Amino acid sequence: MRCVRQAQTRGLRVVLLDSSDNLDSAPEIAAAADRVIRGPFDQPDACAEIALEHASSEHFVGVFGWREYAMESVAAVAEALGLPGNGRKAVATVRDKYACREALRLAGFAQPCARRCSSLGDALEVVTGGGAGPWIVKPKDAMGSVGVGVVRGPADAARAYAALPERHRSDFLIEEFQSGTEYSAEGVFVEAQPQVITLTTKHLMEEADCFIERGHVIPALLPEPASRRARQVVEAALRALGLVYGVFHVEFWIDGDRIVLGEVHVRPGGDYIHLMVELVTGLELYGLVYDQLIGRVPDPSGWRIQGGAAVLYFTPPAGRVVSIGDAAAVSRDPACVRLDLPLRPGDTVPAIRESEDRPGFVLARAEAPQAAWTAAQRLHDMIDLRVLPESAPSR
Repeated sequence: MRCVRQAQTRGLRVVLLDSSDNLDSAPEIAAAADRVIRGPFDQPDACAEIALEHASSEHFVGVFGWREYAMESVAAVAEALGLPGNGRKAVATVRDKYACREALRLAGFAQPCARRCSSLGDALEVVTGGGAGPWIVKPKDAMGSVGVGVVRGPADAARAYAALPERHRSDFLIEEFQSGTEYSAEGVFVEAQPQVITLTTKHLMEEADCFIERGHVIPALLPEPASRRARQVVEAALRALGLVYGVFHVEFWIDGDRIVLGEVHVRPGGDYIHLMVELVTGLELYGLVYDQLIGRVPDPSGWRIQGGAAVLYFTPPAGRVVSIGDAAAVSRDPACVRLDLPLRPGDTVPAIRESEDRPGFVLARAEAPQAAWTAAQRLHDMIDLRVLPESAPSR
């Protein structure tokens, strides 16, 4: 909704293209758009054809996409209509995790060693080839920790391969496990140059070998020299990849004195990172892109961080919900920006195997990032979500 509204407040009409399932699941957003087109948002050539069909009745000035699987379509539409955008080749490279790793490595950036695989046998060659391990198996172009598994030996490799979505089993990658603390950089391109707005600290679920994020804090608690260097590395990497347009979200690790780049995305960070950026800066994240489409160039020298924000997800064990605390009291709390927990006693929650399995979250704001994280933890605990695990006996 903020994508739509920030365009409309600048006098732009919004033509929304999305699948019928998505449009039907969010009727309020479809209603807010000036025009709605039902189509396959994740099929670049089809989206370009649709845009060309409507170009005679609409004066398009730009194209913007929010979700990972729409990014290649955004590039295709921009190319077809001659609008500002990232090249299709550049976007295809960053959407392919292995191709992106190789491009960054060739450009001189630190990367985990990785191999592209087309079978379990390929992965076993890496695992039994003498390296110390552990390794990570992941799809080449998925998101939300789908199909990500840790491998410490041949048996783990077989399990990780079996856990991959079927369509990814003929094209996936295995890479060395990267140690260090994980962060991400959030920013926007201004006149084709990347500008990091803020950095984010990531907190993973505490279960062993789990890579699903349970929370994020903005801005990241980093000494200024490390923060400045991380910003420089991220911006240099985006330039090296030939990216020039929109919003970006780039993951990285700080491992000793090394900054190791992770996945690169030309879309906003998920898990409400996009909203937290706005909360701590007062900027309109999407508006920074739209402004440039109508001749207004943002001035990064005026961007400031004020306070902190944190999101913390609920990560209960699989089972049946027994009780939930006073959600109304949490929502009324001055630190609470948003509470989303659509559960009721008696509901069942699945095992958390990917980000989409997390049943809800609380988002908090405070005068400093650590205070925001503390507030998020306090609000999380106030909910007191109690679940009878699947393995526990019922009475």
